[in-house]
Amino acid sequence: MNSLKDLYEITYDGCKGCSILGKNLPMHSIMDYNELHESEILMVSDSFKMQSDGGVAPFTDDDIDLILDVFGSCGFGKILDKVQFTAAVKCPRVKIDDMSKQDKDICRKHLEATIDKVKPRIVFGCGNLPLVMLTKKTGIEQKRGRSMPLKTELGHEYTLIPIYHPYQVLVEPKNRYLFQTDIENAVNEFVLKKVNTSGFSYTLVDSISKLKSIPFPLDSGFIAIDTETTGLNFLTDKLLTIALTFKSNGKYQNYVIPFHHKETPFNDVDRAEIVSFMSKVFASPVRKILHNAKFDLKFFKRAGVGEMINVWDTKIMQHLVDENLPKSLKDLVNYYFPHELAS
Repeated sequence: MNSLKDLYEITYDGCKGCSILGKNLPMHSIMDYNELHESEILMVSDSFKMQSDGGVAPFTDDDIDLILDVFGSCGFGKILDKVQFTAAVKCPRVKIDDMSKQDKDICRKHLEATIDKVKPRIVFGCGNLPLVMLTKKTGIEQKRGRSMPLKTELGHEYTLIPIYHPYQVLVEPKNRYLFQTDIENAVNEFVLKKVNTSGFSYTLVDSISKLKSIPFPLDSGFIAIDTETTGLNFLTDKLLTIALTFKSNGKYQNYVIPFHHKETPFNDVDRAEIVSFMSKVFASPVRKILHNAKFDLKFFKRAGVGEMINVWDTKIMQHLVDENLPKSLKDLVNYYFPHELAS
């Protein structure tokens, strides 16, 4: 690993071979590392932005105002002095399509050197370009909010949290919910250590006798139901597992039934008994709670489950609560149970 001085030499020795140097940009190889110090949190934008006074910064003033407002809304005002800002690409106005693989590899050394200087616990990668620069993978929509443990070549360990770029929130205000939730969850977990373990455990139903012994509340209460399938087409794919959660004697009970799972002990005769049992569950007056219920119900119908009554869909329920918020199960869990971490 080259030293910071070597990487940020004014002669751009640390950038030799990068095609960006040949482009008509107002500045190259911006030496922001001199302004940074060790901090708990490093916010990484895509590339540097030109300011009205001719200077450069990783985020615009509007971006910074939004970030400060979000930290304040989360109650993190006292830790703002632990936040540093940088850019994934050390030249201004650079987009992901402007860079070749070689360009990214060269600039990645600058970014790693910056992380080694700051030594953060958390790196918030704001947008797709920081995600690509830090993981060599794209897909901010699918990966945002996830915690990714990483380590620099010099050995500094940190957690990357891909999040939306502030600009994506400014142009589409409904994205603030995800932006703020991802920041709040990460800071609570990795900086403030406020995460609780749920102590989640489950019972594997690997025999018909065990299935029949489950103390289901078929008269009142609720049963939460989830499935895993081999695919999305209920006509050609199969149910792999059925997960059930309910309250019994004041405690939550969790059961998993391996229906067509590759390690299932059940044969076709056993599966017919499971279908009969699930038919009784769905026909009972107890509330059945599912997320995006239409997906699971099609598979249950295809398997032979009969009448289905009193079904509650948390995706529809959330839409009725606030139609502007995301409806994915992951986002709902992050929103309603931000401090829970399954053990």
